Amino acid sequence: MRGLPLRLPGWLGGGAPANGHPRILFVHASSRLGSSGNYLQSLGAGLVRHGAACLMLGEGRGQGAHDGVAWARFGLRNGCIDAATWRRVRAFEPDLMVMVGVRAKAMLAALEIRHVLGLPFFIQCEDDDRAPFERYYPGDTANLLEMLDTPAPTADQVAAFAGAVDWQLTRALWQGRAGYRSVEPVLRALSFHLCDGIAAIWHPLAREMERRFGKPAMILPPVVDTAALVPGGVDASLRRRTLAKQGMTGDRTVLFVSGTIYDFSDEFRLFLQAVSEVAQRHPLALLLAGRSRLDTDRVLARYLADTVPVANLGMPAWQRYLRFVEMADAICVPGVADEFNRLRLPGRIPVAMALAKPVFTFRHGFGESLEDGREAVLTRDDEVGHWAEQLERLCDAAFRKEMSGNARRFAEQEFDAGAVAKRLLDYAGQPSRAAGEMSYVMPLYRQLERHWEHHGQQ
Repeated sequence: MRGLPLRLPGWLGGGAPANGHPRILFVHASSRLGSSGNYLQSLGAGLVRHGAACLMLGEGRGQGAHDGVAWARFGLRNGCIDAATWRRVRAFEPDLMVMVGVRAKAMLAALEIRHVLGLPFFIQCEDDDRAPFERYYPGDTANLLEMLDTPAPTADQVAAFAGAVDWQLTRALWQGRAGYRSVEPVLRALSFHLCDGIAAIWHPLAREMERRFGKPAMILPPVVDTAALVPGGVDASLRRRTLAKQGMTGDRTVLFVSGTIYDFSDEFRLFLQAVSEVAQRHPLALLLAGRSRLDTDRVLARYLADTVPVANLGMPAWQRYLRFVEMADAICVPGVADEFNRLRLPGRIPVAMALAKPVFTFRHGFGESLEDGREAVLTRDDEVGHWAEQLERLCDAAFRKEMSGNARRFAEQEFDAGAVAKRLLDYAGQPSRAAGEMSYVMPLYRQLERHWEHHGQQ
């Protein structure tokens, strides 16, 4: 039985890595081509500028090197890292690891790497994982995650958790036999209790994770290369021609909604109803991009006024997405006042603000750091009438122009990739917790060890 290995590189112990620069391995539950992948690429480029080396292991597409940041797709076989991925990881010789999010396949990969190489590792928390867990986990979810969300669970608490877990289902999920990619409770508990630190996407989530697990959290928002994202890159003639091809002619206020449309929230329906109300007084057009867990066409047909032209861009390439952000009059990130939204910061907000675009979003959580009417237009409740009043303010071109400079300045201050990369290096260089403090999770860890011993290919 290996126990809980932990190797602290000289850099984390107060000195410096053997080659003078940290080598950071990221394990990411998606690809380079999505919203998280784009900000991780910017973060990696910022780290490289500070002398670090970065390897991004993603679950999806986007392999290759970009601005000094290497990307590769990690492979799992029966829930264990495959031989090709191991060769890539060992050749990179990482000093530490950052796991992005707590999704099943990324957790399996990150925990196995920690087990074999003894790497200290950190978790980048992008949102509260309870809402997706309760929505998508195929087993009984009643209080399962909360049972071990405490800095030092007792033996009785660990035993109660282990007794509540459906181990047959859990092992099927670990082995990839259930096609499940979301939050798995045992892997999540192990990840948070074994990690050496937590990075959170914004202050509310950082405070929440510190409360739950008693570990210091740093703020690691979705970063952007503010020097590269320069506002005003699309001229008026090109904008008119491009939008006309999308069926958007005339002098309309163009609202752009991008990102995932969730099926566990009413926010998209409320937004469409608010747009329809404003459209009775102002000509509007609507751009959509990203994934949807709803039947978008059906929802649009039911809740959006037919006077509002709509263009769904699907999953556009990054540069095409940026062009449409520039062409839009406002970027809309609607959200209801629930716990999921309180603890997250949608990645499209920093991009929009860096491009000096007015943002329509919710005050709950991240929005509390903004001033309504200064950096963004914020909704304070879930009433359609209030949302419509706030949206209508964005039909005023002078008001939008006044907000745009404030948005850009906020992005430069809070979301710049180089500045955040330096904070990550400083945070990761602080002393780590000793492995002996995590002995209370050993009963769960042994279950995962058996999985590696049976299926592993190191």
